[in-house]
Amino acid sequence: MRKIHLSFVFVFAMLLSFAQTQNSTFGTGRGQMDSVGIYSSVEEMPQFPEGDAALMRFLQANIQYPKMERDSGIRGNVIVRFVIMENGKVDNVKILKGVSFGIDSEAVRVVKMLPKFIPGRQEGKPVKVYFNLPLIFRL
Repeated sequence: MRKIHLSFVFVFAMLLSFAQTQNSTFGTGRGQMDSVGIYSSVEEMPQFPEGDAALMRFLQANIQYPKMERDSGIRGNVIVRFVIMENGKVDNVKILKGVSFGIDSEAVRVVKMLPKFIPGRQEGKPVKVYFNLPLIFRL
């Protein structure tokens, strides 16, 4: 079990900055929102309380590799997209890229457990912002 977590932490550290970059790179541009009023990128992007290292610790402490996938040697990268609301709450969790039912379900379960973020801001006001989070499941 420890080997799984160590692999996860190492890879997650590299991908966290990638996830935040993807929010800006593939968004509709700074300060633009989609048709339902959610921004892809804003002047101040949402932040996990106490920073990226705390997010990594939270995920490491809470992710449980699904037994069936572990026993079958199934691994892969999951990309989870969610909205960080104006109050910082995580909402509308969806899988953008999945691996298997068990791994995808575990990724969604843990993301739904995330505490409130420091919300994103546009023109000084808190706004809804999409956040993409890659999670790598490796044995």
